[in-house]
Amino acid sequence: MCRSSPRLVPQKSGDRLKDDCRYATKLSTLLRAGELTPVYVPNNEDEAMRDFVRARVDVRKALRKVKQQINVFLLPLYESKREKR
Repeated sequence: MCRSSPRLVPQKSGDRLKDDCRYATKLSTLLRAGELTPVYVPNNEDEAMRDFVRARVDVRKALRKVKQQINVFLLPLYESKREKR
């Protein structure tokens, strides 16, 4: 089975196919001619890894934000001690 993105199907400008039969005929012709670009469909393991990476990036962003908030909170305390010296 070959899967291709609808965006990657060659199409003439202004050419609109509203009939499923004509569209299927066009797709089969393009497939035989080798003009369709196959796309990779990720399996469950790949999707799980992508979700893990996204979650890791989100946690790192949240950690950086909290660190900045702590620094902003502590900065006036540090400056006041510095002025007393």
